[in-house]
Amino acid sequence: MSDITTALDAYCGAVAALDAEATLACYADDARVFDGMAPWEYADKAAWAKGVHAWLDPLTGAGECRIDRRRITEVGDLAIVDGFAFYAADHTEERAETTTRFTQVWRRDGDRWLIVHEHTSWPVDDSMKPSFAPA
Repeated sequence: MSDITTALDAYCGAVAALDAEATLACYADDARVFDGMAPWEYADKAAWAKGVHAWLDPLTGAGECRIDRRRITEVGDLAIVDGFAFYAADHTEERAETTTRFTQVWRRDGDRWLIVHEHTSWPVDDSMKPSFAPA
């Protein structure tokens, strides 16, 4: 993957496929993640793996992932992606979907891009949190 748009599309494709391992392959080992759900912060990819599996493993059906109103800024070997991430999939007996505020920092590693930082949050209005968010 030589361009950031291709890398971002691969991330969205992995999430839409509900494939935790393919999603994790988009992250650098030293990636730091600030998530919108507890425990809120993951120090590295190994810690984030638990969060990704907790997020994607219970979901079924046709998943969706897209980054709306996205803005990509490249500076040398870094790229910043921000926008609104839309996620949807089946959870228990209903369709769950949410839109979050979303920022990722990607770092070029040879011929590919890897996520080194991610920050996700929901709008202040709790009614916009997904139905599958833990209490």
